[in-house]
Amino acid sequence: MQDIQFPLGFVHIPKTAGTSLTTSLIEALQPRRAVGGFDRSLFGDFDDFGSLTEAAMRYVYLEPVKLPADADFVAGHFSLSTIRARYPSATVLTILREPRSRLLSHWVFWRSEAEMSQPELGSWGEYLKASHRRFADFLTERKIAGQIDNVATRLLLGPHPLIPTSDFIKYHDDAALIADAQAELASLSFVNVIENPRLSDELARWLNRPFQLARVKETKPVPRRCQLSLEHELTPAALDAWEARSRLDWTLWS
Repeated sequence: MQDIQFPLGFVHIPKTAGTSLTTSLIEALQPRRAVGGFDRSLFGDFDDFGSLTEAAMRYVYLEPVKLPADADFVAGHFSLSTIRARYPSATVLTILREPRSRLLSHWVFWRSEAEMSQPELGSWGEYLKASHRRFADFLTERKIAGQIDNVATRLLLGPHPLIPTSDFIKYHDDAALIADAQAELASLSFVNVIENPRLSDELARWLNRPFQLARVKETKPVPRRCQLSLEHELTPAALDAWEARSRLDWTLWS
């Protein structure tokens, strides 16, 4: 196999060991200029970016053109369309995770940060407070739909006329969105799942160089005052919402 052609783009779906993958890819590839961060995809209708500190905004790219043209490795919470708009010749990969586990991990991750003061996030911090609530309430909070509702599908397709930015995806649009998302997955150069025990070996073969997945930025324990019994959280309402927020991504992952 020939060496990977740069630039390389990694669509980092939240809570899919993306930080570990990014760190390991940089170690394997030794890119000249690596760029990470966020585009608008996961922010929904949030638009108060002026409330974030200058330091925080260094990692937020509100338009594809803001990404540095000379980057040869781009890995972040960027939609596929953002990467392709800025780097049309990029080799692109993504890694999926069983979406119900991913979503539960997302809730726990946000709750693990609950006692930390994060003034650099400005008014976005108010959105993160949704995680302080019960699991069912977290899963039904429309203002964070971009963070919790079939996020892999959103990052593969967004912006998309059938995907609302501040509401949940409608069931009657499932077939069209699944078809579009599967087509985008098929267009990528490498797709895998984090649960695959052979992932490191398969990435090494694809990269044509040694690769070993590191363990970086694992979720901290939830502060005691924020701990809840998962048994009590999995109410019928929570289970219904959990399925709804994961249904499209589960089809892609499976």
